[in-house]
Amino acid sequence: MPLSGCYAEAGSGAAYVETAPPVEIDTAPTYSYDGRTVYYVHDRWYTRDHGNWVYYRREPDTLYRYRTRVREAPRARDYHWRQASPRHEVARPRREAPRAVRVQ
Repeated sequence: MPLSGCYAEAGSGAAYVETAPPVEIDTAPTYSYDGRTVYYVHDRWYTRDHGNWVYYRREPDTLYRYRTRVREAPRARDYHWRQASPRHEVARPRREAPRAVRVQ
């Protein structure tokens, strides 16, 4: 879906393009950069500027280092596949329920 935008210069010298936010902006990874929250969606860093959504035309070096560090981080362990098979489970002794007592 092509989006139109306009070119502008940010105060830090990084160029950005004004655009509509992508649908996935709410679930995108975030980072605090240059005093703002930036969102990484579809290989671009988006942020708010004076009430408008913009993305950086060229990825700033700080955001590049952060993004590549995150991508190279080790994968979290997945313990869901380690379920014990029934033949290896230890049988636990059954406890009987306490006898019912009639209350008058």
